Amino acid sequence: MQKQDATSDSVDVQLSSTIDAGELLAELDDPDVQSGWQDDDTIHLYWPSRSWSPNHLVRLRQTLRQLDGVDGPEILVQALPDQDWNKVWAQSVKPLWIGKRIVITPSWETVAVRPDLSGGQSFDFVPANIDRQTLFELADRLAGRTRARLLVSGLLVDQREESVAAFAATGHHCEWQRERDGWLALEFIPAQPCDGSA
Repeated sequence: MQKQDATSDSVDVQLSSTIDAGELLAELDDPDVQSGWQDDDTIHLYWPSRSWSPNHLVRLRQTLRQLDGVDGPEILVQALPDQDWNKVWAQSVKPLWIGKRIVITPSWETVAVRPDLSGGQSFDFVPANIDRQTLFELADRLAGRTRARLLVSGLLVDQREESVAAFAATGHHCEWQRERDGWLALEFIPAQPCDGSA
């Protein structure tokens, strides 16, 4: 089945198969195909509309037959409108809770703190991988929630002194640091009083 609009930006070719999408792309060896991905047994392959032709469909069927040994599934060809795919992707990414205490969230989403986690509760380990300005604005709050260790990352190496100073002002000192490819991770722990009391 083929539905195509000459004004569209891309063509989405969908088929059901247990073949790996990467293996299918490698076997197709088509310089025009833009990308592909797999969602369970549904494979999506993308071609620019300007280069799509029935010859691509013939080649796809031949490759499927070669890999699967059967005539292959029904193939749906749909035109995709030109749109901001980064925006579409960003709208699909939502916060992910891992257990009751850890949430992974993109920077553009907000997550309401659960009532049982608010009220000044502190944690043994607080990881923070957020942009520098937001990190510094939240330094007091992050440090205030940290009983043992605060790990901050996503900083550039030339931001080391500024970062150490921001958390030193909260009563934490940098115990460990690591660099890789111009990026920096710092681990802070609460400063201990000189008399040994905590």
